[in-house]
Parts: sequence; structure tokens; C-alpha cells
Amino acid sequence: MSDKKSLEVEIMPYEEVVTINVSGIILARIQSLISNFFPYKSKEHPKEIAKNIMDGTNLDDPHVYHFQTLMGIALLIEEEARRQGKLKKINIDPETGNPIEEETPPAPQNQEQSESPDSTLP
Repeated sequence: MSDKKSLEVEIMPYEEVVTINVSGIILARIQSLISNFFPYKSKEHPKEIAKNIMDGTNLDDPHVYHFQTLMGIALLIEEEARRQGKLKKINIDPETGNPIEEETPPAPQNQEQSESPDSTLP
């Protein structure tokens, strides 16, 4: 018997596939991680990374490798959400990326509303 110590851990073999439930907040956090927290070297760096991924070049660069991983997760979630009809379209400000609140017209008021006895003041 060997004197080497070992530690038992669980792994998922590469060929295995699992199905998970993911909320919109998790997708939003992954997207925020990609756009706001990922360690880009410059403003042009995300475009350079995307080009490397599309061209299949520099895939062993840590930035390219990890960006591709995060984008892959985000795209898988988005595709499944689209398939299930759970995406909705909104308008955003192209400069800030913030949602643009659209004005909603007031609900029509029924002129002939009857007052219930509980709603009248004494």
C-alpha cells in the first residue's frame, strides 16, 4: 500500500450533459460579468477577443479562453429562454445600455363605477 494521500472529489466528465433551471437574474449577472468585470486590456480588447474566437485563433490565450466560456454559458441560457418563449424585447439607450422606460397610457376609467358600502367615508 502506498503512503500517498488522496482526496476524493466529484467531477463531471466532459461528455456528460445536465439540464438545469436558471433564472433571469443569473443570466443578467453573467452578462454583467462579461461587460463590466471581465479584465479587458482596452476598449478594443472585447472586439479583438471576439475576432479571435470567430477566427479560431489565440484560443489558448487566457482572456480568449475565459471569455469564450462565459459567452458560451450566456448563449446557451439565451437560446433555451428563446426556445421556451421567455425572452422579452425592450428598448435600451445605445450609449449607456440602460433600459428606456416607455410611457404607458393611463388605464381607461369607467365612468359608471358603483361605490361599495365599504369604500365610502363616514
